[in-house]
Amino acid sequence: MSRCLCLSEAGAFAEALLLTDEPKVKDITLAIVICTFKKETYIKNTLAAISQDCLLQNKDFHIFVVDNGRTLDPELLKHPKITLVPNINAGGSGGFTRGLIEALDQNIYSHFLLMDDDIELESESIYRLISIYEYANSEFAVAGALLDLHHQHRLYEAGALYNAGSKSRGFGPGALTALNHNIDLRKTDALNELLLEVEPDYGGFWCFFFSREILEKIKLPMPFFIKIDDVEFCLRIRKGLKLPIVPFPAIAVWHQPASAKNLNWETYYYARNDLIAFTIHFSLTYTPPLHHFTLVILRSLLQSNYDQAHMYITAYEDYLKGPALLKNSDPETFHASILKLSRCYEHQTLAHPLLGFNLFARWLKLAATARTQWRSVTTAWKDAVPEMTTTQFWRHYLRLSDSSSQINN
Repeated sequence: MSRCLCLSEAGAFAEALLLTDEPKVKDITLAIVICTFKKETYIKNTLAAISQDCLLQNKDFHIFVVDNGRTLDPELLKHPKITLVPNINAGGSGGFTRGLIEALDQNIYSHFLLMDDDIELESESIYRLISIYEYANSEFAVAGALLDLHHQHRLYEAGALYNAGSKSRGFGPGALTALNHNIDLRKTDALNELLLEVEPDYGGFWCFFFSREILEKIKLPMPFFIKIDDVEFCLRIRKGLKLPIVPFPAIAVWHQPASAKNLNWETYYYARNDLIAFTIHFSLTYTPPLHHFTLVILRSLLQSNYDQAHMYITAYEDYLKGPALLKNSDPETFHASILKLSRCYEHQTLAHPLLGFNLFARWLKLAATARTQWRSVTTAWKDAVPEMTTTQFWRHYLRLSDSSSQINN
């Protein structure tokens, strides 16, 4: 390794280039899957950045744009390296899975990259991803970093931990802990933090990279619609396969931080899916979620946020219904019902003791009922994973034809 010395005090670092005379370990054929829902401007900018990048011209990749909103004009996306896939609105997990199924059906891709639609992308990140795997001699997944879209010099997250603070429950405040969090990339001293090795439990689907070999072993995501789908998927890589998930801060996208959102209907998916994910990968007993949900419901009621309390209660209630809740529901119809439920109390702007009393009474009755169901429900969720992550299940769930699948066993 050689060093360069700048002889001018006014000099500034412009760029760097890494070169090697070692041969590639493997050739990479990359399927990029982007799930979108009515984010036309973002998706067009992202596709233009990738398709026009000169470094990527000699790389073997193809982009599958899964349009959950079915609003994109096919004429505007005509490009030999882009395939538009209209899809039902099955959320992020459904959109990404539909893209994976389309790519698997072609049976030519060695690796997959999942990316959100509402990002700003430095397309060279994809070139770096491909290069890393061309020379890698071991198996791992890559968690792309998240840069704050509103403060573009700030690294919001590069990898994250699940349930780091408490091993007794996997949901609630602090359950998702960002690594390399809130780093000001303009400060030289702060950059040294990125030199420390970390071992994330998961990486967000805003930019997540893995091989076909991994996918064939862990199979497809769970049908969570949104929230915790990336966590559960990555736990199968970390806990099931014992493989590392590696954050490369130089591989990143700009995205709105999750903390910038605060929607009651998202509260439902977060709470319900967190219960399911923790049940699948750990031992979730009756008491810890009882204590946690009682606390967050009481807090919501004291703040006169009846819709939020309603969402927590509904999430817990639906969890108790077991896997049949997801197996037998139409994702579009189900999501519409959740949106409607999340606004039941939106006109109750003042504290209303009777509403709060009725909601809490409903919670206490539900919690008492759950005690007798708990063991059978947790067992049912664990047992359902092998079936609900197959291509066969997902083809039925997404209303696709029953053609042969690549991941069924």
